Amino acid sequence: MRLRLRLVCSALLCWVCVSSFAQTSTLSPGLEILLRKAGWVQIGLQKSTGAVAIQVKSGAVCMGPSGKVYDGPGGTFRATADRKGINLTSPDGRLIQGEWFVVEPRADGSVATWETSGNGYRGRAQLVHNGSGMRVINQIRIDDYLKGVLPAEIGSSPMEALKAQAVAARSETIFKLAANRHKADGFDLCTGEHCQAYKGVKLEEQPSNEAVDATAGYVLTNASGAILDAVYSNVCGGITAGAEDVWDSEPIPGLRPVFDSPGKAAGAVDVSSEAAFRRFLDDSSRDFFCDSKNAGYPKYAMKYFRWKKTVSGEQLAKVAGFSRVRDVAVAERRPSGKVWVLRITGDGGVKDLKKELPIRRALDLWSGLFYVDVTRNPDGTVANATFTGGGNGHGVGLCQMGARTMAARGMGFDRILNHYYPDARVVRVYRP
Repeated sequence: MRLRLRLVCSALLCWVCVSSFAQTSTLSPGLEILLRKAGWVQIGLQKSTGAVAIQVKSGAVCMGPSGKVYDGPGGTFRATADRKGINLTSPDGRLIQGEWFVVEPRADGSVATWETSGNGYRGRAQLVHNGSGMRVINQIRIDDYLKGVLPAEIGSSPMEALKAQAVAARSETIFKLAANRHKADGFDLCTGEHCQAYKGVKLEEQPSNEAVDATAGYVLTNASGAILDAVYSNVCGGITAGAEDVWDSEPIPGLRPVFDSPGKAAGAVDVSSEAAFRRFLDDSSRDFFCDSKNAGYPKYAMKYFRWKKTVSGEQLAKVAGFSRVRDVAVAERRPSGKVWVLRITGDGGVKDLKKELPIRRALDLWSGLFYVDVTRNPDGTVANATFTGGGNGHGVGLCQMGARTMAARGMGFDRILNHYYPDARVVRVYRP
C-alpha cells in the first residue's frame, strides 16, 4: 500500500508520500508511525506455541532471514519451534530453518487469504521465534484490518452507522500505534477488547467492507490536528461519559459527555447529584437514540438500555471482606452519572470501590451508570442491594446502538460522529 497523506497543521496544507517521510515531523504520532509502516499494521494472533500450520489456497511466497525460501503453488506450511529456532516445512516438502518467516499469499482473482487454527486472514502470516515457541502475527493493511474489526465490534447495522464505526475504529487504531501497548510482544495490536476485537475474514460482511472502503483515510482529530483516541461502546444508556469520568485521565476534547438524544442541550452535562441522576435514569418519556424501544434494535442488546441486578448482603460482604454489611451507597458520581466511588460499610470499617471498570467487575454489572437501593434485615444489616442501571460498557465516545438509530433516521456518518465526539473534526488524512 502506498499511502498519500494530507498533513493538517496550523499553517500548512500539503501532500506527501512515503518517500518523503523526512518531511513529516508535524504529523500526529500515530499517523507518523502508520506512514513509516507504509500503511501496514501487525496484529498478534496465536500466543507462543510449539506447532503451527499456515494454509494458503492460492500461490504463495515465503521469505526468511536468508531471503526468498519458497515461491510456488499454495498448500500448507508446517512449522515447529525449539530453542534453536523455527523449523518450517514448505508445501513442496523442504525443511527450512530460521528465526522468522513471512508467508504472503498471491491473489488468484479473489481476495488473497491464509488460514491458521480455523480462522482466515488477509495480508501476510509472520512466524517469529519466541524462546522455545513462536508467535503468529498478521501483517495487514490498516483498512483490511478494519474489515475484520467492524463485524466483531458493531455487527450488521445501517450503512451510515457502519461508516461512523469505521472512522472511529480507524482513529483508535492509529492513536494506539503511538501508544505502543504491545511493544514487548513484538506487534502493534492484539485481537481483544484491550485493543479492538478482530476476527479476520470469517465474520466479514459486504456492507461493513463497503463502509471501510467508503471512508478510507477518514479519522477524527482534535482542534490541533492530533488524531483522537475515538473509543466507543455498545450502549451508553442515554448519556455518554467523558474520559475523566471513567479512567485516570484529564478531560479530552472530543470525549465530553452528551445526552444521547435529539437536540442535545447546550452547555455542560451534569447529573452528578443523586436526585438529578435518578430523574434522568427513570425518565421514560425522553427520546434516547440508544433506547431499546427504537425500531430495528437488535435483540441481543435489548437487555442493556435499562437493567436491574440484585446482589445479596452476603455477596457484598465477600466483595468487601467484611462479615456483615451495614450499608452500600454511591459516595461519588461524575457529571455524566458514572459512579466513581461505591462505598460499602461493614463491621470491619469502610471499603471504597473506585473507578468504573473495577466497580463493574467486582459486582458483575453491565455499566457504571446506576443507582442503588437497599433492603435490610431486622438487625439493620443489608439483606439485598438492587442496582438499577443503564447501558453496557464504559459509555465514552460513539454509542453503537445510538448510532444505529441515528442512521436509521436518515442521519449521515459525519453527523453521527459530530454528535458523539463534540469538538472533534472528521478529516481525511490519507488516500490508499
